[in-house]
Order: sequence, then structure tokens, then C-alpha cells
Amino acid sequence: MNVLFRNYFVLNDHHRDATAGDVKELFGLKPSTPWPAEGMKMVTIQGTNCWVYPLGKTGTFRLRAYCSCRFCGKAVPIGRLRQHVQAHSDNEACKIRAKNEAADRATGA
Repeated sequence: MNVLFRNYFVLNDHHRDATAGDVKELFGLKPSTPWPAEGMKMVTIQGTNCWVYPLGKTGTFRLRAYCSCRFCGKAVPIGRLRQHVQAHSDNEACKIRAKNEAADRATGA
């Protein structure tokens, strides 16, 4: 995958994809703390809007930490964001956008 697309992932302090514990810390929780049953409001993490869905009535809703893809706006589980962005990396328009946004970041625009 093009290195420019790394800016669209949620990363940990070591610049690798954030694990479940890392994501909890980014939301201000301890890694061992369970997600609140009522979910969590949307916050912006590394430029990506992220939130946690509340537990369903059965309490079995497994993937709860979601984010909004910065390319298409689709709600994607944070842990699956790399796979989702991979589909965009083959799109020429997305490549151009990633390149332009990287240039803007480099110049501080």
C-alpha cells in the first residue's frame, strides 16, 4: 500500500495500527477497562472521527469501536480500517487526494 495512506489509519505511539488497548487509551480509558455499556460519544483521534456504540439488548454486539472513513465517510470498525482504506488505495482520485493532503501537511497549509 502507498505510504501516503498511513495518514488515514489510527496508529499507536509506535506508528503501527492501534490495537484494542491502544484505542481504549486514545479514548481516555485504561487498556484493561471494558467499553462502557452506554457507548462513547464521537471524538476526533488523529483526524478521524471515532465513537463507541452502546451494547445491544442481548449484550453480544462485539465490534463497538467505530470510525468514519476519511475518504468515503462509511462507518468502519477501527480495527478494520486498514482493510477498508486498502480498497481506496487502488483508486486514482484517492491517490491524488492523499498526495495533495500530504503536501498540504508538509507546507503547513
